[in-house]
Amino acid sequence: MTHEVGKATMTTQRVSQPRTVLSVLAGATERPRGRSIMPTGFSPLDDALGGGLRSGTLTLVGGVPGVGKTVAALQWARTMATSGYGVVYACYEHDEPTLLGRLLLAELGDLASTEGMSTSSEVRRMLWGLATGAVDLAEAAAGNLMVRAAHGRLESYSERLWLHASSPVRNDVATLEAMLPTGSDGKAVLFVDYLQKVPGEPGDAAVGLKDIAMERDIAVIAIVAGDQAGLHRRRFRLQHLESAAALTYEADVVLLLNDKYSAVSKRHTAYDTVRAEKFKQQVVLTIEKNREGPTGVNLGYTKDFLHYRFHPAGEHVEEQLVDEVIFLE
Repeated sequence: MTHEVGKATMTTQRVSQPRTVLSVLAGATERPRGRSIMPTGFSPLDDALGGGLRSGTLTLVGGVPGVGKTVAALQWARTMATSGYGVVYACYEHDEPTLLGRLLLAELGDLASTEGMSTSSEVRRMLWGLATGAVDLAEAAAGNLMVRAAHGRLESYSERLWLHASSPVRNDVATLEAMLPTGSDGKAVLFVDYLQKVPGEPGDAAVGLKDIAMERDIAVIAIVAGDQAGLHRRRFRLQHLESAAALTYEADVVLLLNDKYSAVSKRHTAYDTVRAEKFKQQVVLTIEKNREGPTGVNLGYTKDFLHYRFHPAGEHVEEQLVDEVIFLE
């Protein structure tokens, strides 16, 4: 795989001819190929998805602002790059240094978690300084072993993860496709953070991204915003996505994040303050749509937002959730 990017190809220019079943059979016999599976690194999410997200598919990640959509997506991007995939993270919300700082913090948090250590606010400030250029890397690494280790982990996949500060004026679906590394079909992932900032109508952007996923045989993961009604509900659902009908029709997988304290029935917390405080530190990740597997799967993950990450080892949520009416297409 090279580190060049391809030329933009407008989706409207893709004109193909129908094929007979005979020709499709011949191609399948000559070039047998299965879909690539990209692990998110979150368990038991990967188990529920049959190993991870698949090439040729569009996945949407929704929830209210601040719930951790970008946190989770950037964490998944890191895992996929570590697994050998070429990953492009196109962000309409943050610039590249900010994303780099969050990756470094996530690596630091992962180190602290696996080693049973804690990190100081001074070290976290140092990592932000590295990302913005306010702190010299050599000096920081020489003075702190954990900073050096976090940077080393980042370097191990740095040539497979591209960051891009995208513009809602300049970066449409065609330019997003042009960011993909050449020769990466079947081994690439495109993250779009977030879909409603891609120029044009959200439904059209979803169609274009799904077309790229199928045409290039890659996985596309797009963060999506909610409508005003969803901001005031205890549990964010499919119908609360902005342009919900168009988006959910195109998506192969829809994952929704909710703060657990708000999403569970109050009978679980009304008389148990300890449990209530625990739930405030957790989110519920729900598989609301899945063309190739189970839906309605509710998984719990603990926040570690000091390090811009979730603890990747989750659990199935046993508590009753509010608003259990499933929105159907």
